[in-house]
Amino acid sequence: MGQRRTALIVVVEQDALARASLCQNLYRDGFDALPAATAEEALSYFQTARPEVVVVDLGLPDAAGFELIRRLRDPDILDGRIDPDLAILTIRPGDEPARRFRPYLGADGSLVRPFGYPDLRRSLEVLGRRTAHDWSLPIMVGDLRIDPARGRTVTVRDRRVDLSKTEFFLLRTLASDPTRPFTREQLMSDVLGRAPDAAGRAIDQHAGHLRHKLDPDEGRYVISCHGVGYRLVRG
Repeated sequence: MGQRRTALIVVVEQDALARASLCQNLYRDGFDALPAATAEEALSYFQTARPEVVVVDLGLPDAAGFELIRRLRDPDILDGRIDPDLAILTIRPGDEPARRFRPYLGADGSLVRPFGYPDLRRSLEVLGRRTAHDWSLPIMVGDLRIDPARGRTVTVRDRRVDLSKTEFFLLRTLASDPTRPFTREQLMSDVLGRAPDAAGRAIDQHAGHLRHKLDPDEGRYVISCHGVGYRLVRG
């Protein structure tokens, strides 16, 4: 198997603190991140590099975010210097009506303020599955290692754990924000792709099997949150 590649991501965000925070988190997770305060600064990166993802703040002054997306989707603008699989993720204000932002001009996904870095990471994973790129870096939570790019490889203290497809996706969802309680309704929708049943018993069964497989003796992983759902570890 060849060496796995990570995405080169341009983060176009007008708020300096938010821009720095997003880039630092991306660096920490193994991505290459290029910060940009303006649309023109973002475009300048395409002169010397081939970014694979652009995160665009639609709140840029003078609708510059919309114009940036239009230019990135125009094959004649940058004379072939844009990756044909370029993914565009937009950030839109939460206090604006959604209908104002419907014409994304070719954007592949959207985040609504306020959002956290785990939301951005999950969106990037979704975009990665839609493109030719494999951006799935190993996820480490204590002694637990999840490596999506190597099949469904999961290890606990170097012990390999064999999981079903559903158990793996449940684990990966919980690991995306390990101390956050995920509701049964969220997990039924995100993991099983269907509406929740009356008691969420399907997700309860998968969670029980996953807990036992990860730690048969102590059950340290997959913590039940009474009346809510599950989280991976205690906060």
